[in-house]
Amino acid sequence: MKDSVIKNNINNKNGAYSFYVDYAKLFCCVLIVGAHCRPLFSQDILNYYYGQWFFRLSVPFFFISSGYFFSKTNGSKRQKYIKRIAVIYAGSLIIYSPALMADDLRGLINDIVFGYYHLWYLSALFFGLIAAHLLEKAIKEYRFFFILLLVAGILFDEYYKLLGSSVLNRIAECVDLIGTARHALFFGLPLILIGECLSKREWKNTGNSKLLLLLAVTLALGFFEATAFRRAVQGDVSLDVSIFGWTPAVPLFLLAIGNKPKRVRFNTRKLRRIVDFVYIVHIYVIAVLKDFFAQSHFSLLFFTLLISFAVSYFVLFLAEAIKKLIKNVRKKSAENLRQTD
Repeated sequence: MKDSVIKNNINNKNGAYSFYVDYAKLFCCVLIVGAHCRPLFSQDILNYYYGQWFFRLSVPFFFISSGYFFSKTNGSKRQKYIKRIAVIYAGSLIIYSPALMADDLRGLINDIVFGYYHLWYLSALFFGLIAAHLLEKAIKEYRFFFILLLVAGILFDEYYKLLGSSVLNRIAECVDLIGTARHALFFGLPLILIGECLSKREWKNTGNSKLLLLLAVTLALGFFEATAFRRAVQGDVSLDVSIFGWTPAVPLFLLAIGNKPKRVRFNTRKLRRIVDFVYIVHIYVIAVLKDFFAQSHFSLLFFTLLISFAVSYFVLFLAEAIKKLIKNVRKKSAENLRQTD
């Protein structure tokens, strides 16, 4: 039993354990749901720092994790991984089809290509993985492209507003036409490439104290950046792609991937799938509950998480039961055919 549990928690042939990575994904998922339930606090300043600083490591963590494990695959497994993301994205669009149909034709096309609301992540991941795969075949030192792409993303997300350049303003408007700066080209792809770079070294022996220090430093830098932006830019600020906002995801991922639990109690594969589905459905749950908890957004967050996890667990349980039933039917059909022959 223990060997089976260990096997189910290994994401690649090199033995990279995903126990703590899956727990970290759970943490990041909660942060994302919390961001969509804002305002969580009565003070605007706390809502600002939650939305533009603290939670900003969560989505980069998912991209970096995907890039890391994607780099460990090749051939048919890599194609299967991309197809799986495509199927999940297509299914997600079907789930939100009522909202998509409410838009005009241009908006519908934009939502399908670049993702409706939070589904932008799945779209960016899909296109980012394809781009990373093609770059690997075409350019030898392709991974270092992330520096150039990320700098462009940082510039055309919010930083161009500080420069007051009409040319940069027009370029930023053009960037908005390809899913904004936080989509695949300037956000998803660079972070996927960072994950691939991290996969080229063994991290199990890296000292936790150093990584914890790096995590604290990157969080502090992100805090100062968010503070500076709040003072410099008038109006709404959305630091999707910033200089330091994504950086805490790196030491957090290295802490997760570089440690292995002493005792293996259960595999986290199901948890990983549940977290994926929670990310997809939680917007629907918020839409249903928000009027009931208009005065208490922490209650909205709690019940959104509770219902989203319950629904996700039920859907996963139902899917596994159907899969098992189909397998048994096929097995019995094959046995009947043998008896007939």
